[in-house]
Amino acid sequence: MLRSHRAEPMRATNSPNALPSARVLVRSIACAIAFVGGCAPAADQGECRIDSDCEGRGEICDVEASACIDGPLDTSSTGTATPTLTGVPVPFHRGTVCFAESVQAGAPVPVSLVPCLHPCLTAGSHFHSNYYSCYGSSCDAWAFVYFIADGVDCPADAFGSFPRNMCDFTTPAIDLSIGTTINDGELVLGTMTLEVPFLTNEDVQVIDAAGRDTDLMNMKIGQYATQDNRIAGEISLLAGNPAPPAMCNGAENCTCKDIGF
Repeated sequence: MLRSHRAEPMRATNSPNALPSARVLVRSIACAIAFVGGCAPAADQGECRIDSDCEGRGEICDVEASACIDGPLDTSSTGTATPTLTGVPVPFHRGTVCFAESVQAGAPVPVSLVPCLHPCLTAGSHFHSNYYSCYGSSCDAWAFVYFIADGVDCPADAFGSFPRNMCDFTTPAIDLSIGTTINDGELVLGTMTLEVPFLTNEDVQVIDAAGRDTDLMNMKIGQYATQDNRIAGEISLLAGNPAPPAMCNGAENCTCKDIGF
């Protein structure tokens, strides 16, 4: 059974230390079959004639092979910086993510994110959200954060993959939680894969201007194939697992992983 869940709209915080709580809401998914060209037969699974035949994230159609493949993707940068920046929405590109790997079913999963920012940037307010969907006992979840940043004397690669030793990790951790129940209180049981998805500055600008709609975020995230270096790990959700801490920042029973490097 397919179940999809989304967080409430993200709220702004003027200080990274003032964090909104995240609630998970349920929305139903309507499934439809689209036919191209009137009564033309649909392509078999994995086969394609045009890009829209491909259902996987970031997939395009290799017409010669009649097969869906991952589209080209450069994740080395989210955009090109100018020397002076004012009020630019900047996504979490690289950094450290901490989360509880073993969580009692029904309890919210704590997640903590510390961004790697270029030293020329100053992060002001930030926004965050999360979403998960499950098919049976297998769930996929993402945690999404972006900042409104200013910059002075920034190089062109300030949003890129500059050396890790240049990272400014002084922005306080952003804490959020991913709910693991649906509306009627049914517990999600199984395994949840946590991802911090790749987005560009342009994507985030569109999301910010549109009021941070969750469906729009899913559409933007769906443009890009899943990247192994953006998967934080798998979370076990079972009734016999221990209750997780309220927050992961500094908690002993949370694990941490670098993302995007």
